[in-house]
Parts: sequence; C-alpha cells; structure tokens
Amino acid sequence: MLLACASNKANLLIKDIDSSYLTEVINTIKELGVYVEINKNSIHIKKDYPLVGINKVASYYPMFPTDLQQILCVTCCKAITPSITSDKL
Repeated sequence: MLLACASNKANLLIKDIDSSYLTEVINTIKELGVYVEINKNSIHIKKDYPLVGINKVASYYPMFPTDLQQILCVTCCKAITPSITSDKL
C-alpha cells in the first residue's frame, strides 16, 4: 500500500483482507493525503496528487510498525513538504 502511494498515480484494490490489524498503517496513508476506502473485506487506495509530509513514530503494535519504516521513508521522499520519521522502542 505504501509503495502504491509513492507512485505518481495509483488505483489499488486489495480484496479478502482484514483491515482491523492495519489501522495505523491506513491512518498514516491518509495523513499523507491519499484517499483510502475501507469496506467489509477490501481496501481501495486512490492517489493522483502529491503527497504531504508527515511526522511519524514507529514502534510496537498497535503503533506504526517498525518493519515498514524504511518503506515509509521512501514514500515520504515523494512528498512536497518535509517528513520526519523516528523510532520509539
């Protein structure tokens, strides 16, 4: 989902997924300024405009996962304003 946000245009539909475990990731994508629609068992991501910078702290569940911090940093490079990411262990 984060890599789709890094592209210039994205229209991604993920089916058969339980989004309840992805709340913080989805919230982060929304903070970046990307449209996210959550249905019963699918997630639709649509992006056709520039990202905005965010300030994100990665940590243990239920916070933003540390495993995705590197991908988030790459995605934030496409934002039109600065971003800050850090760890909280």
